[in-house]
Amino acid sequence: MTKHTTNTSDSVNRNPAMTKHNLNQATNSSELVSDLNPGNMIHRRSLSDLASTLTELSISSDSDDQPIASLKDQVSHEGTVLGQAPNRQTTSKKHLKTVVKKESKIKSSYQKAYRKEKSQVQRPQRRRNACLKAIRSHLANLPLQGPFVISRRTPERFVLYPEVTRDFEFRKEERRIAQENFEKKVGPQPPDTTIYERKPTPEEIKQAYDQVHDSFDLYDHGHVTVFDNSNPKVKDKIIAAIHFTDLTKLTPLQIGDINFLCKFLQDSKRFVNPVSSPSRLCAGKMWAIGWRKSMTNLEIVGMYRNWDAIKKNKKDYRIFLDDAERAGRIVWDLFHPVGNIALEKNQQFMIEHNIPGFYEAEFPNDKSKPSKEFFSSNLTFTSNGFFNHPHEDKNDHASLPFAFLLSLPISKETGLLAYGADEYDVTEGPFIFRDCQFGIKFRPNTMCQMIFSQREYSHCTLAPSEPSAFTRLGLSLQISAKMVNISDRITGGEFDNRKDMHIAGAEYNLNVSINKSKAPVQSSQLST
Repeated sequence: MTKHTTNTSDSVNRNPAMTKHNLNQATNSSELVSDLNPGNMIHRRSLSDLASTLTELSISSDSDDQPIASLKDQVSHEGTVLGQAPNRQTTSKKHLKTVVKKESKIKSSYQKAYRKEKSQVQRPQRRRNACLKAIRSHLANLPLQGPFVISRRTPERFVLYPEVTRDFEFRKEERRIAQENFEKKVGPQPPDTTIYERKPTPEEIKQAYDQVHDSFDLYDHGHVTVFDNSNPKVKDKIIAAIHFTDLTKLTPLQIGDINFLCKFLQDSKRFVNPVSSPSRLCAGKMWAIGWRKSMTNLEIVGMYRNWDAIKKNKKDYRIFLDDAERAGRIVWDLFHPVGNIALEKNQQFMIEHNIPGFYEAEFPNDKSKPSKEFFSSNLTFTSNGFFNHPHEDKNDHASLPFAFLLSLPISKETGLLAYGADEYDVTEGPFIFRDCQFGIKFRPNTMCQMIFSQREYSHCTLAPSEPSAFTRLGLSLQISAKMVNISDRITGGEFDNRKDMHIAGAEYNLNVSINKSKAPVQSSQLST
């Protein structure tokens, strides 16, 4: 049947005049069969059979090339077959549009996937660029040397000394209940003394070290900037910027300046009282120099001082005051390369609020010679096994986001720089950010400069090991909110008519008569 059909189709193609239109005219002609099948040996068919066959052959020659049997039942007359061709064209166009639309969607999904993948690849660079922009905006825009590390941290509550914390919370709750009972008149009045965290035991210190060594990242070289990663919408919040300097690679002039600063601080211990408050330290020594709001009767503001020592050593005190300006300039020079933007912001703030630098001998007035290198109203420094509890410096002014820390290896006896070649043997005692789980590992022959967000992130120094004649000197420079407030009050004229009150600058400290009515101000009583 297939061979017969094919041959018949070929015959129709060779006789284009034979169409469906003249098919009915051929039904009464016997020549039609002979023309279509010359010499063919098949039996003659009736004209009606021939018409049916030609109709079927006409359908089989359609471009769809479907089997005749599949179309027979659909063919009732010419109009049915001829009328279906346009519908199939319309269907083909709709089908084409659907295919194009699907292909467009597939292409669009591929493009989206590509863009997403490309965005993911570029994401680290975008984040790094955002961090670099934050550094240049808030810290420093000067070139720095050394390997650079950018780290992101999500702060989570971390208890360093669990037993100390539980004991502290228990005593505070006990005091609160006692106060409530007193107010209800069912108990005695509790003491109004401040409750402090107790000093951790050696075993508790060891347990704290185990936690730090297991889960903290301690940096010890290069330049490290740590960002807060807790809020994905805020990408420029800086926790700390830490810079390490190899002391053995500094010039003799630079070493001379640093040793001058170290000696200045060593000499200053004679003229100030050590800080002894349990809230400030667990062990070691702390001193403060510079300016603070006074707690002495009729004194508005003054310098940290030990009046008895000043009275006995006035000449040495004047030398100390003369050296202070150079010491202040050296501190500025040490921090300026790693934090010039932060330093200049502090300086501008101090100018606006008429706040003296820590090394200035007198409170600024209209006749004062303006200073150039200042960024802090006071300086605290520590040594001799110093360590303290984790804390935030909430008393610092909120407008200034950063404090400044400098750490140096020194000799306990001379206060000057000490090196590994001198058999410097101080170990441990890292400075850590408790909830962020990172910190600084102090190495021999290394100076560390750090600018950090002291108000928002809990920080502390762990207990060091100082088996011999060496220690680590730590300097901290900040501006307290109380100092800002009292400076604003002075500048605003609040004390202009109070002739009985005074500002205790250097000259006042040198000339005042010591008597029982004016006891020396203890540093431990003062807010820094």
